[in-house]
Amino acid sequence: MSRAFIRQFYAEHLKRYGKDDIRAMGWHQEDEYSVRFEIVTHGLELENSSILDVGCGFGAASLAAQMSQVRNFSYLGIDILPEMVEAAKEKNPTGRFEVRDILTDPTYPSDYTFCIGALNVKTEGSEGYFRKMLERMIALAKKAVVISFLSEPVYLADGPYHVEDAEQVKKELESSYPVKVDIHKDPRLRGESILFIQRR
Repeated sequence: MSRAFIRQFYAEHLKRYGKDDIRAMGWHQEDEYSVRFEIVTHGLELENSSILDVGCGFGAASLAAQMSQVRNFSYLGIDILPEMVEAAKEKNPTGRFEVRDILTDPTYPSDYTFCIGALNVKTEGSEGYFRKMLERMIALAKKAVVISFLSEPVYLADGPYHVEDAEQVKKELESSYPVKVDIHKDPRLRGESILFIQRR
């Protein structure tokens, strides 16, 4: 898996679209972008919890938790692209954001680990990378992992996107780890699934 390709993909998008356009993160629709974080923040008990946001982009998960009036939560957003981290800091002055790769850099466990669309870019070895990231995120989460990803090839004509079968991912995870997986599909999200992966 070429992380260099991922960095290049997002760096080019950020340069092309700028820090005020969700297309810089590979998203297409503003309303869909907001829905993801609405689902995530309303589906968990986040008060008095710690959150690790992997591939944080502009840090929208932090803002969503604040707007949902979640109290007493700690948040750390990480991304492998320094320019994205700088953009997140500008947009969320009170948030914590760092350049970090959870597969290679030391990372402390948190109650919840989020990964919202950060594994959608397709490169050589995408399938193996997807599963390595899931394994690492499960190891880092004390309570649950929440991940959104493409489960139907609706965007493939518009870019190099990676697609996974949600039911197959659920089956693999429940047979390999002590977790319970719930698949959430929302009609407002095209071709996408959100998995709530909770420790048993």
